[in-house]
Amino acid sequence: MAGVGWALLLAWLGQRSRPISAATSVLFLVSLLAWGRSTRPFVLSITRDPFAETIITTAEQVAPPPEQQPTTLASLWGRDFWSLAYAQEYQNRLPGLDLVDHNANFRAIVERGHRLLVLSRTFYVLPVSWWEERLGRLHLTSAAPGVIQLRLSPLTSANGIPGDITFDLGNGLAIRSARVTWNPGRDQLYVTIYWETVHPTPEDYSVAVHLVSHDPPRDGADVLAQADSIHPVEGWYPTSRWTAGEVVRDNYTLPVPPDSNPIAVRVAMYQIAADGSFSNTSWLSLPVP
Repeated sequence: MAGVGWALLLAWLGQRSRPISAATSVLFLVSLLAWGRSTRPFVLSITRDPFAETIITTAEQVAPPPEQQPTTLASLWGRDFWSLAYAQEYQNRLPGLDLVDHNANFRAIVERGHRLLVLSRTFYVLPVSWWEERLGRLHLTSAAPGVIQLRLSPLTSANGIPGDITFDLGNGLAIRSARVTWNPGRDQLYVTIYWETVHPTPEDYSVAVHLVSHDPPRDGADVLAQADSIHPVEGWYPTSRWTAGEVVRDNYTLPVPPDSNPIAVRVAMYQIAADGSFSNTSWLSLPVP
């Protein structure tokens, strides 16, 4: 808008006095160069910041969104939002996403039928309770590693969720579906789990995701890597909040040690007793592809 104002002013002055118009043009260019010099450190702090690139790469996992699913990605106003906005505006990245900061009207966004996604790191500053004050009771599910979807209603089997396993954990919960895939560099495995609430539980369970070289592991040496979480959905969605029939998508990343021979990913839930002992549910073994 400032640029439009300058253009109109220059045009008006040009009609009345060429010397004044020329002098104003020079003043404008000098002001623009001064502004560019003053903001250059800030711009470079975003464009050359490795952490900003990490935020952008995380968001790229959900861009472009699936067809017929308009999607809004919310992030904290400041470096998070500026990094994403810069990538979309000047680097042609993050296609199809509507980017907003945490001051947006989220109720209006959801009522327009948009999927509402949030970078999971946002919850360290604005916890789930902050979002529920604005949207009401929320159901969380993973959209991708590091990205969480906020829903006003739970996912259920009616939403077209795959159901190729239905593994009973023995605690009122089940694994409806699960898959293991390699990353392009073949040094990490992505694990996607669809939990399902058969019977709601008042108990909170942690998640164990182990990469093993022998199934079942004979000792600790057979566990090559693990991605345990105090609660599902990156620690933000306790099982005691899940409703009957709810399906929860969950993502985990396992580093694969060099020169190792992983054969399976084992998945379970567990609780830790007051004496420090572990109580595990049944384990599901998924072969490494």
